[in-house]
Amino acid sequence: MQWLFIVLGLALAAAPIVYIVPRPSQRRQAALRQRAMGLGLDVRLNPLPQPRRLRVRKEQTRQGVRILHRCRRAGRDAADFWILIREEGEEELSPDAAANKSLIETMPQMVVALEHASDGVAAWCTESGSVEDIDIIAAELSRLATANRRQDAA
Repeated sequence: MQWLFIVLGLALAAAPIVYIVPRPSQRRQAALRQRAMGLGLDVRLNPLPQPRRLRVRKEQTRQGVRILHRCRRAGRDAADFWILIREEGEEELSPDAAANKSLIETMPQMVVALEHASDGVAAWCTESGSVEDIDIIAAELSRLATANRRQDAA
């Protein structure tokens, strides 16, 4: 009977320590975020943008990450804003987003949406990819930001 109490006491002492240790999926997510921040990208946890059909049905939003490539863009207005959602139909896109429809096809599958906003270009992602996917996303966002700067200069 004494041994039962000793084992129970040790289990109660070890439980909080086991609870604090991150699970493998949490470690993988942290590695993805650290890689993105190491590449100079801004990483924020946000609900993912939804296609119109899910907004109409009022379905619950999924949690994701907004990976932002910041770029200075003086004198830009709200008309330059667009968001391109992978699942959205052609008829629901703004003209600027429709012109960039092929961009989202070059992104890894973890990218749910692309955004062109006043603070830069961003990819909305689930955290289901790999570190190599983060490298691809960073390169594509940088390319898109460079193309936008050239457009602004013209």
